[in-house]
Amino acid sequence: MQYHEYGVILDVKPVADDAGNVYARVETEVSDIDRSVQVLGVPGILKRHSNTEVNVRTGETIVIAGLVDRSSNVDRHGLPLLGAVPGISLLFQSHSREFKDSELVVLITPRIVAARPASGNTPDPGLQQLERADHVLRARGSP
Repeated sequence: MQYHEYGVILDVKPVADDAGNVYARVETEVSDIDRSVQVLGVPGILKRHSNTEVNVRTGETIVIAGLVDRSSNVDRHGLPLLGAVPGISLLFQSHSREFKDSELVVLITPRIVAARPASGNTPDPGLQQLERADHVLRARGSP
C-alpha cells in the first residue's frame, strides 16, 4: 500500500531583491478522497491544481482564488417492500438533496527579513523562523 498526501498543499517559492520586490511561484493543490471510484477497495483521489507567478512589493498581499468545488448528492430512503409498491410508494419514501459549493482563497503577505541581526547578540525572530522552515524543507527533500 502506498501513502498519498491529500488535503490542501501550498508550495511557495519566493525570491526577493534589494529594492523590496518579491517574485513568488505559488503552487496550490486541493485534493479529496473519491469514494465513488475504487480499485481493490482503495478509493481514488480528486485533485484540483493551480500554478501562479506574481511580482509584489514587500508587505503587499497576494490573493489567489478560483479552486472551486461544486458537488450534489441525492438520497432516496424508504421502507422495505412498502416503498416499492406502485401508488403508495410515495407515502413510504423520502428524498433528500444536498448541494455543496466551496472555494479556496489563499492570502499571502511577503515580508523581507534581515539576513543578519542588527546587533551582534540579538537574534532576529524572522530569521530564526526562516531557518526552521528551511531545515524542515531540507529534511523533506525539497530543493
